[in-house]
This record gives sequence, C-alpha cells and structure tokens, in this order.
Amino acid sequence: LAEFVDGISKIVSNSNFRKKIVENACDDAMELHDFDKIGEKIEKLYIKAIKVKKIWDHKRNK
Repeated sequence: LAEFVDGISKIVSNSNFRKKIVENACDDAMELHDFDKIGEKIEKLYIKAIKVKKIWDHKRNK
C-alpha cells in the first residue's frame, strides 16, 4: 500500500512521469482493444483509489 501511495504522490508531483503513465495506459488500451478487459482494469484501479482515499481521510481526521 505504501508503494501505491508513493506512486500517486509521484504522479501528482511529476508531470513527466504523469505523461509517461498516460502514454502507457493508452498503449495498454490499444493493445488490449477489448473493452471488457479495459473495464476490469479501470474497476480495479478505482477500487484501489477509493481505499487510498479512505486511508488518507482516516489519517487526516486523527
């Protein structure tokens, strides 16, 4: 989880890294070219993002 949080921080603070992530995601989408598989990946990322947000909210409210 710590690696995931560090990754999010890096994406937010580093525009070059953010661009690389977007390009890789686009490449993955083109390679998969299957909306069911893309949807599954998006759903997994969304679930992870919600968990990270809950943890951050919990830490801020302590």
